[in-house]
Amino acid sequence: MLVVILGIAFILIAWLFTKQSVMSAAETQEFKDRFHFTTTYLNDTNLRSRSIREVTPALKHINSWVSAFGASVGFGDIDGNGLPDDVCLVDPRDDSVRIVPVEHQNYSSFELIPNSIPYSSVITAPMGCVPVDLNEDGWLDLVVYYWGRPPAAYLQKPNGGILESTSFLAFDIVSPNQVWNSSTLNIADLDGDGHLDIIVGNYYPDDARLLDHTLEQDPYLRMPESMSLSRNGGKNRILRFVETLPGEEGVLLPIFSEELNVFPDDTAYAWTLAIGVQDLNEDHLPEIYFANDFGPDVLFYNQSTPGQIQFIQLHGDRNLVEAKSTVLGNDSFKGGGVEFAELNDDGLPDILVTNNTTPFGLHESNFVFISKSDEFSSLSEGYAPYTNRSEELGLSRSGWSFDVKAEDFDMDGTPEILITNGFIRGNVNRWPQFQELLMLNDQLLRDPRMWPNLGAEADLSGMQQNQFYVQGSHERFVDIASALNLDNSGVSRGIAIADIEHDGRPDFAIANQWAPSTFSRNESAVQNYLGLTLLITDQSQTVSRAAIGAHVVVSTPAGQTFTRQLYPANGHSGKSAPEIMFGLDDAVDQVSVTVSWRDKDGIHQQIFTLKPGWHTVLLDSEASN
Repeated sequence: MLVVILGIAFILIAWLFTKQSVMSAAETQEFKDRFHFTTTYLNDTNLRSRSIREVTPALKHINSWVSAFGASVGFGDIDGNGLPDDVCLVDPRDDSVRIVPVEHQNYSSFELIPNSIPYSSVITAPMGCVPVDLNEDGWLDLVVYYWGRPPAAYLQKPNGGILESTSFLAFDIVSPNQVWNSSTLNIADLDGDGHLDIIVGNYYPDDARLLDHTLEQDPYLRMPESMSLSRNGGKNRILRFVETLPGEEGVLLPIFSEELNVFPDDTAYAWTLAIGVQDLNEDHLPEIYFANDFGPDVLFYNQSTPGQIQFIQLHGDRNLVEAKSTVLGNDSFKGGGVEFAELNDDGLPDILVTNNTTPFGLHESNFVFISKSDEFSSLSEGYAPYTNRSEELGLSRSGWSFDVKAEDFDMDGTPEILITNGFIRGNVNRWPQFQELLMLNDQLLRDPRMWPNLGAEADLSGMQQNQFYVQGSHERFVDIASALNLDNSGVSRGIAIADIEHDGRPDFAIANQWAPSTFSRNESAVQNYLGLTLLITDQSQTVSRAAIGAHVVVSTPAGQTFTRQLYPANGHSGKSAPEIMFGLDDAVDQVSVTVSWRDKDGIHQQIFTLKPGWHTVLLDSEASN
């Protein structure tokens, strides 16, 4: 009898520890009063051209699954007005890539046209767009990645800020043309030479023509070889910046070289959905986190030198009470998004990762990998000094989740967390059939004929809502999206954040799959804040671009310290503006700001004394400490 009582007590205690947090009515009302967003649509609400893709015949019975990707949004100052109030929006309903003015209507929305590169609409569809000055000429370009071909650069012509389709030159980053199926892309200076490199995360296998409905058989087509340890996807790649060459109409052409054999084969061919970059040990060489579907995520430690890119894989340690799949590098989950935020006040980035956490479905766990600040000297030995605290912080379960972003939307010094949710929206619940697939023998899983029917009628977690987490009592985060009326019009993919008015209120956009995408204007009553646009110049000191990779440390007179790094393209398919913001106490009237960055001449540092508000800072390596 005693054993039974003890067993019941253990179950009750375990249930209490895993029960998701619920705020009191008073606390919910407090947060509801603190935040206010007004949401509008970014693209055509009446576009009904389609809600599913044409796919190769072997995948026709699962065309809803294959059609579940492609919505993307990225913020940037594309028109050069000093504000990041333009978006590059990928709409899978018509496979368009459009530049849309969110606020100041200095131009009309227009579509990027791939008219000077090899492009076949039969096998190609855009999956995402990253605004970045790729050729270092001071004008913002767009990097678009696809299923069916490698990424392409749309280089803005030096035309005084006049924006239309002809203002951009489509340019092949990779030559000769190949068939890649890319799901995400990130930008960072990986080798410390002062130039931005490109990291491409591929999903379906290279050369597989997923969207070619005229192809009877495809020898390259295969599904994952395992639900938990699949390494037969597309190859993840690094494209290293080499130089710029003069092109037509005064456009500088950025030349990249593919770095071969950077990642071992057992990780290079993962089914990657998101990429995060962050400098974890403050050497100004960013590490890479790959969030992978159907198997372990991977964290790589950067040991590169200029012109030579090199990484080693990191693994966390498992203790007696920790499940194997919650140890960094050992999970068997379905990673969808990755973000970095400072959650434990040790000055080091923590890592947020979303997975599939559908109740009564595929109930895995999100991760919140909290840094162990006293163990970071072990990175070079292959050790990842992180421990998962997602359950303790109330962030372990959200839904079938993709992008995740952390931002201090009310500038009170504590970040809020946004997560997109939902996979396939239909009218027939296909979870029973999908659960059977989860139990299929791995030898059969890679054959698409073994997959259940997931056609236009299928629904897999299609009605899940996006979530807006705030940190309540006892440090736990609680979702209050419904209280704020932040309903999504369809299953969502990407989140992008920008303060489009530079008024201290971070706004955000959501890219929705097969539904209009949205922009949410932040109208909250924010506290004191510091906003930074950080720029670096070229050798002539006449052209400036975003100081991607910069570290910022803000110190207040009261002794508070805040840290952030500028990597705006982290995650799945949402790309934020290259800005950094900090919430400050109302009494703060000035702060000390230390900015450090790396260029071709090494690491530099400048210290500024700034008042609260928004500042554009031009970093000067010659004036650095």
